[in-house]
Amino acid sequence: MHPAPSPTIPRPPLVVTPPRADQPAPAPLSLSASLEQLQGQAAFAPRTIFDPPQLAQPYSEPQPGPGPPPRVADLVVDGLDHRRLFVRLPESDPVHLLLEHYVPPEQRPRRDLSGDYRDRTLDDLVSTHNWRGVARFAYDQVTQSPPNDTAHILTHWVLRFHALLRLRLVAALSAELSAVTSLLPPAHFPPSTSSSSAPPAFHPDVPFELHLLSASLPSLAPAPHDAMPDQAAAVERLAALLQAAKGEMWHCRTVGDEQGEREWRERVERVGEVLSGVLGDLKAHGAQRALLASSTSPTDALLAALARHHYSTGDLASLATTSATSTTSTSQGRGVRKARVLELVGRAQWDEAERELRGLVRDDEEDLEAQINLAVVLLYSPKLDEAISHLHTLLRSSSPSLSLAAHHSPTLLFNLCTLYELRSERATEDKVRLLVAAASCGGGAQGVEASSFKLAL
Repeated sequence: MHPAPSPTIPRPPLVVTPPRADQPAPAPLSLSASLEQLQGQAAFAPRTIFDPPQLAQPYSEPQPGPGPPPRVADLVVDGLDHRRLFVRLPESDPVHLLLEHYVPPEQRPRRDLSGDYRDRTLDDLVSTHNWRGVARFAYDQVTQSPPNDTAHILTHWVLRFHALLRLRLVAALSAELSAVTSLLPPAHFPPSTSSSSAPPAFHPDVPFELHLLSASLPSLAPAPHDAMPDQAAAVERLAALLQAAKGEMWHCRTVGDEQGEREWRERVERVGEVLSGVLGDLKAHGAQRALLASSTSPTDALLAALARHHYSTGDLASLATTSATSTTSTSQGRGVRKARVLELVGRAQWDEAERELRGLVRDDEEDLEAQINLAVVLLYSPKLDEAISHLHTLLRSSSPSLSLAAHHSPTLLFNLCTLYELRSERATEDKVRLLVAAASCGGGAQGVEASSFKLAL
């Protein structure tokens, strides 16, 4: 299940190829196919596009590291502020095409896709899911900054890339990211330790997210002359990045830099999450499991990730073992409880899973993943009407952040449309009403695929 977008700038590890904006929505599925897709896509097998769970990724015991690195001068790169690096964004999107097809002109909600952000702060743009506004804001910051302020410019380039990922404009992301990285000095993975004067693996003025996006790029979009993304190339790049990040973490531990060690540990976790996802796309389940299971002191989040992996591969025996390990945890965090839910769902113990999910929702109503999973469990209980009512409650929530996240959640929209199909022959009318509601809310469902509404064009 995909967690709700956070009201803060999301981290960028993305390894799922979003559909192109020009791709038509698929024809409506039969009810049996819809139910099967609902269970397979939405229920408890999350492949997060923008907000991956925080995993404690495996790493070995520290090895003796190099001496103190040489002082790194401020990075100055010419040309990063040039307008030629940017790609013109399309003036339409899949939701706009659906509105034109299904809603009369006088009833269509007004959606501003210009990116105009006048009188809006960056926080406002992010919290309302106005990703075109974020992209335009980043463009203005890059092009209007002093040319020698490389660190500031790169920070806003990363912000721009985040917005393009949210908008699922992968071709534009690929072109702009390639243009920017071609101007930067090459990173050294793994770092050389043969000389104390060797350059560092990572320049402090280059955001780590830029390295992560560059390594992930082959899995996001095909190269100009390829038909499909190159997942194998992404694995190679991510593995090299993971090793280099571990080396920085080990070095910080060796020299007693606790803050630096914490920062690099977090980066290792993020790279490991992306690499795990790409391995899953390649069906390299053995390697994926080995990556997730090799830690000698797994955290709750890592145990939850292992549980999701075992569920997605149908390994109920390992799922039960992971869940039992989770229950011995002293922290009993939300990740541990979600691992327990996976075991209950894997064994079709719907009543127990419902109780556990209701507890998770009661403790944190903003947890959209738990909220959506509760609706799925209600469906299989079976409580179809209650499942629909529960999702409607999220859309009408008195919490602005939860309501906005619900209206912009592809998983929730897809699930609710499937439930409409299961309940009524008038499902198309219900779907169109949901489309209008989503297009009227916040950023107007920017970045939401047409397929989320299950309406054919």
